[in-house]
Amino acid sequence: MLTIDSQSRLFAPASGSRVNLGYDTAGRMASLAANPVTPSGTGTDLATTLPLLSAAAYNGVNQTTPTGTFAAASGTSTAPSVAVTSAAGDLVIDTLYGNDGPTVTIGGGQSAQWNLATGSGSSQVRGAGSTEAGAASVTMSWTLSASVQWRVGGVSIKAAADNSAPTITNSAAVTLTATNEDTTSTGTLVSSILTSASWADVDGGALSG
Repeated sequence: MLTIDSQSRLFAPASGSRVNLGYDTAGRMASLAANPVTPSGTGTDLATTLPLLSAAAYNGVNQTTPTGTFAAASGTSTAPSVAVTSAAGDLVIDTLYGNDGPTVTIGGGQSAQWNLATGSGSSQVRGAGSTEAGAASVTMSWTLSASVQWRVGGVSIKAAADNSAPTITNSAAVTLTATNEDTTSTGTLVSSILTSASWADVDGGALSG
């Protein structure tokens, strides 16, 4: 088990070599920034099977459902890849493990986030990560300098829901009630202001203005 600041968020640990993707939401990010991550664990989970660790922070993430479904693939070749289910507006992130420390070339459309190795040659480890804009299905791919055992895992980071203002659809004039700036006033629902107009709210999140 990989523990980060007493919080455990793990995707798809595999026996032997593995790739793990974990996350935490915004409520504790300030604390994590002030206190650098120190991983801890039991058995052989750390140091021997997790020799490389990287972290990244992203804004505008859905705090209720931060990620989609984790996808993983493995094999022995020079062409690791995994298909990740995502959506437009989201962001796909992946992590690659390569046995024997090969060099790597990132796939088209991906942005490199990290690329580390314990060394080159037998028993060394290459780890790398990248991101790509979301779509219905996004293939994260890499090219290795040699045919070796690899694992790659990816997941979609879900964007926070929009809160777009309602739009008036019939060009009606809307009259706003004056407010005395010297007295405390109560909030007014946008829906009540627009009672005389035909209007639409694409996300249903702005009814209370």
